Parts: sequence; C-alpha cells; structure tokens
Amino acid sequence: PIWLRNPKEVNKTDYTEFYKSTFRAFDEPLTSAHFAVEGQVEFKSLLFVPGSVPFELMNNMFDNSARGIRLYVKRVFINDKFEDLMP
Repeated sequence: PIWLRNPKEVNKTDYTEFYKSTFRAFDEPLTSAHFAVEGQVEFKSLLFVPGSVPFELMNNMFDNSARGIRLYVKRVFINDKFEDLMP
C-alpha cells in the first residue's frame, strides 16, 4: 500500500491516482500529508484534503454530528471524533 512506502519515494502522480481510485473522486486533492512517526508509538499516516466538498458532506455539512475525518486501523473503523484536532 502507498501509505507504507517511504514518502520520499512517492510522487504527486502516485498520490493523485491513489486518491481518485480510493475515494472515487474526479478532481485532484487540494493537498496531502504523508509521514511516519517512530518512538514509543509507531504509525504511518496519509491524509488528503479534497479539492472540493465531497457530496456526502454537503447534505449535513453544518450538522454537529457530521464527521469529516475518520480513523481506520488495519481497515477497521476506530474513531471519528476529533474536536481537538479539527475545528
């Protein structure tokens, strides 16, 4: 998987192709962040910011129960409440 590769070895085209195929998007992402953290806790992260508001979020964009970021670990949903991270 792309998120397991070294960020220095992945180019913009790889990110764009992964974004479009994974999220069924037609536009390019506005930006992305890809990094690895090592220490007492180790993880690799790949975050995309969409270039336009996804259709699913338009319906309940201003609803407090709507969540834009979801955390998955090994394809298992973990959490979608990140008030301290995202306003």
